Parts: sequence; C-alpha cells; structure tokens
Amino acid sequence: MIRIAIVDDERAFLESYTHIVEKLFAKNRIEFVVQCFYKSEEFYHLLKRNYFDIVFLDIDMPEINGINLAADIRKLKLETTIIFVSSHSNLVFQSIHYAPFRFIQKDCLEDDTSEAIHAYCQQIKEKKNTIQLKIENGETYCFNLMQIQYFYSVRHDLFLVYSNKKIAKRLFPRAYTMDALGKMLHEKGFIRIHKSYIVNFKYIHQIQSDKVLLFDNSTLPISRSNVANVKRQYKVIMREDDAI
Repeated sequence: MIRIAIVDDERAFLESYTHIVEKLFAKNRIEFVVQCFYKSEEFYHLLKRNYFDIVFLDIDMPEINGINLAADIRKLKLETTIIFVSSHSNLVFQSIHYAPFRFIQKDCLEDDTSEAIHAYCQQIKEKKNTIQLKIENGETYCFNLMQIQYFYSVRHDLFLVYSNKKIAKRLFPRAYTMDALGKMLHEKGFIRIHKSYIVNFKYIHQIQSDKVLLFDNSTLPISRSNVANVKRQYKVIMREDDAI
C-alpha cells in the first residue's frame, strides 16, 4: 500500500489534481491511499507522526513553502519520494538540493504527472522483484527474484537455484530458516510446497498429487497433505500477478 500526500494551498487545484493522481496510480495497478493538505502547516505537524511514501509538494505556499517542507523531510531522514509541482519553473535548480524525484510544471500537468507516476511505479515493481540475501562467503547480494527458480534445504543448509543452468548458491550457514524464508517470500510469489522446498510460482507448470512439475520438466516433491493449499495459493497469486 503506497501512502501519498498532496500539499497545495489552492483548494480547486488540490481537488482536481488529487483526481489525476488517483487515476494514474490506479492505471499502474498500485494499491494506494491519498491524504490531501490545504494547509502546509498541517502537513508539517504530521511529518514526525505519519510516514508518506511519496509527497507531491506545491512550492509557492503561505505558512511553510514547499522548499522548506522538503528540507524538513530530508532533515528527518525520511525515505520519502518528493515530487515538486509548481508553475515557477525558475525554482527547479533550487529544488535539486532536496533530491526530488521529479519537478512537475503546472502548465504541463497531466503529461508530467503521468510520466512521473509511471516511472515511480516501475521503480517500486523492480524493487518488489529483488531480495537481499547473505551467501556462504558472508557477503550480501541483491538477487532478482525473477531469476530464482526455488529454494531448498538439506539439513541446516539452505540453497537457492537459478533458472539458468540450475546454478545453486548456498546461503550463509544458519542465517536463515525455511520458515523465515517462507514468510519473507510469501508476498513475492513463492510457495512453500514441502518442508524442504519453496518455489517461484512463475516456474510451476503443473501441480500433481505427489509432485510439482516445472516448465523445464524437472520435478519437486510436494507434501500430499499440502496439495490443496498449494493449489489455492497458486490460483491466488496468478490472479494478483503484477499487482501491488
């Protein structure tokens, strides 16, 4: 769920722009909630108590302007994406000091906003499809989940198997358990089919009564008592594929 704040002192603009933002996030199949702020001071007081993933900030506002609000966000070290929305294009260079994701000009509002939200959503989806894991040499790597076929365990040792050439990497000893991995990967499209196997749903071709057949014709064991649950999870993930 993406938490969005829109801050602008013009009520009519705030209302119409909120509609544009909601429409574009929905188009990109992102679950979101929007909170609007007509008074920048109200937003400022909420900063320390409420976290927003992305903030659309007008620059020219009474009370506290958008540049100062961006400075406060950065001082608090919040991992909030800032997008400035302004009719004052001459302020773009000043805004760079606060590392905005985009600077949207109000005279190109719909086009600029569409591009910004699409780029932001793509970034989220890419992040969703990665995971950081510590491997046996002690180093931490960022793995692309799309390239991992499955995880398996042999006693206390855990391995991940790449889709290309079935290369297996051993995870750092005793750093993970199958239960912990299962919880970590559950919302990323992986299914625990057996006490020793967690599989990426994208590689499952068929779920049978005693095994799971992958698209490369290899098979993995499945717990008989877990077949119905695995099939149910698979159907749910298939429906939700590409949605956040």
